[in-house]
Amino acid sequence: MSTRRYLQGLGIVDERMLILVDIEKLITSREMELVETTVA
Repeated sequence: MSTRRYLQGLGIVDERMLILVDIEKLITSREMELVETTVA
């Protein structure tokens, strides 16, 4: 899998690196369902 599919950007804020990802492209719908179930 290419990182370009889910990597949206990089940045630095107050000496902290931020990595922005498209979570819907990074994990499967089944994995997303497990996260939603766990959080609820």
